[in-house]
Amino acid sequence: MTPLCLPPDAARLCEELAAPPLLVRHLVLVHDAGGDLLDGLTAAFPGLVLDRATILFGAATHDLGKVLHARELTGPGDLHERDGPGLLEEHCVLPRLARFAGTHGRWRETDDLEDLLVALADAIWCGRRIEQLEMKVAAILAAMTGLERWAAWSKLDAMCGEIASRSENRLAWIQS
Repeated sequence: MTPLCLPPDAARLCEELAAPPLLVRHLVLVHDAGGDLLDGLTAAFPGLVLDRATILFGAATHDLGKVLHARELTGPGDLHERDGPGLLEEHCVLPRLARFAGTHGRWRETDDLEDLLVALADAIWCGRRIEQLEMKVAAILAAMTGLERWAAWSKLDAMCGEIASRSENRLAWIQS
């Protein structure tokens, strides 16, 4: 498996913040799953306009707050979500991009498709499926495209299943 490289600005942030290798690998894989998700959405929903660079930057930086909360690298916690956006802004990341470090875990509180897609990539990279999140994304896609909700969900479900099916390869890569 050869995942997508992090965007240059995200890679620079990882270096500046001395992000641990495990965190960098996680960010690479969420970014990679985000790329697969965006490719699938573009193919399944012609005419859908998404800010690919913004979403991929969000996927590539969403957990950088964990450099401040190292215990959350391997255990539960959401302090990184509270402190992540501010940390990124201190390193010259625009607030509209830094927000993903806080919103990826609070997807229930938003209807912003970009935020939801970063949260979705953060779930499916390792094979985790969150029905409520996927249904929320499908409802927004249906509204944006004029499709029936079930039709949008069906396309999204197939796409997420395909991405999640490659989780074993991603999990092996993160541990290599």
